[in-house]
Amino acid sequence: MAPKPHAVVLTHRAAFQELLVCWLRELKEFATVLAARDSSEVRAFARRRRGAVYLLDPGDPRDDAFALARTARRLDATICVGFIAEAAAEGWIRAALDLGADAFIGPSAGLDEYRRAIKSVLSGFKYYSPCASRLIGDLLAAADAPRRTLTRRELEVLLMVCGGRSSGEIGKALGLSSKTIDRHRARIMSTTGIRSATGLVRWACDHRFVVPSAPVR
Repeated sequence: MAPKPHAVVLTHRAAFQELLVCWLRELKEFATVLAARDSSEVRAFARRRRGAVYLLDPGDPRDDAFALARTARRLDATICVGFIAEAAAEGWIRAALDLGADAFIGPSAGLDEYRRAIKSVLSGFKYYSPCASRLIGDLLAAADAPRRTLTRRELEVLLMVCGGRSSGEIGKALGLSSKTIDRHRARIMSTTGIRSATGLVRWACDHRFVVPSAPVR
């Protein structure tokens, strides 16, 4: 019999994290379930253990959940990554798709849906909540929309701009120079026709890349 995988949960929503971790332990599907306090614990766990399901919150203001997922995958190629979202923001769903995430569990999900998602991921399938599936269909249908012209890197920069990060901070997070980030910002502004950081945030909200109550950082 194959060994049970581990589970790691990271979210800034403390009560939700506590309840989710308790429920995952009761499922008996995992060898251990870690309630990570921050991204450094997630990275440390990925270095020590192999074969885990990581449930990360894209709305966590402390870190970029998508960059953290990529780091965890570099440390352990056997992991599964799911995002536990408090909003169906299009930018988050697109970032999850670009990453090849195993799951995206939306804000209206109850325990039954979490159970289906966990079962699907552990069986080698992907699971995206109905709210995400509808937006995926919209994305594929809207091939001529302005947001389709943003590259993956430009989308990353846009999301960090919406999180209030400077070019220097974005460059450090992505391993690029601030001048390179400035060029990406200039191309984003040229594509969108927006001329200010405040305008970019408003544009990103209008196009559902982020939601005003939970910006991606």
